[in-house]
Amino acid sequence: MGSKIIGRWGLGSLSPNYHVDNKKFPNKIITIISHKEGYEVKEIFENDIKTKILVYEDRIKGWFLDFARKLTKQENSEFVVMMICMNYLEGNQQFREGNSSERNSTPVLKRALERIFPDNKNEINLLIEKVRHGLFHDGMTKRGALLRYGLGTPFFTFNFDGEDWIEIEPSLFLKHLEKDFSSYIKILKDEKNKTERENFWEHYKERYERTPDI
Repeated sequence: MGSKIIGRWGLGSLSPNYHVDNKKFPNKIITIISHKEGYEVKEIFENDIKTKILVYEDRIKGWFLDFARKLTKQENSEFVVMMICMNYLEGNQQFREGNSSERNSTPVLKRALERIFPDNKNEINLLIEKVRHGLFHDGMTKRGALLRYGLGTPFFTFNFDGEDWIEIEPSLFLKHLEKDFSSYIKILKDEKNKTERENFWEHYKERYERTPDI
């Protein structure tokens, strides 16, 4: 695009690498080279489903999953990693189904977990109640949930003193979500997968566009 440096006034970020500047580039999405005094345009994209898939991929990886992976190398990061993991599940499922989970949050979350962990359906209720609800409603996992790196499985349950407990390995749990997300992005980028792309597009517009079809 050349080396012209543009002032940052009006620049907005859709994701770590994709931006909008509606006054200078109306109805377009751009990538930039950042400078202290402004920015230089690298690429200009159409504001269409193909680009929005790239934006969504960049959001989830750049703002969440990639950071979670880095955090697994740090001591005492188990709870933050699990918060990122639990945040991913319901949000991604909404895109897959093409609908908001508003007033229907727990069933949507459960469908996501059952899809990713089809052989662990008996443990999923414990994951939802003791881990997800605990972290997001109480700010801490509930009694009966343990987080620990170094296990050989993403999670397992056991009975202690008549109560069901669940132990989770955040790094391995995250690994399953990373695989799930990579698979989903591959599906979305294939134009033959019309239903999946339509569901994604409908939910994206519902949540983020608030404007007529483009």
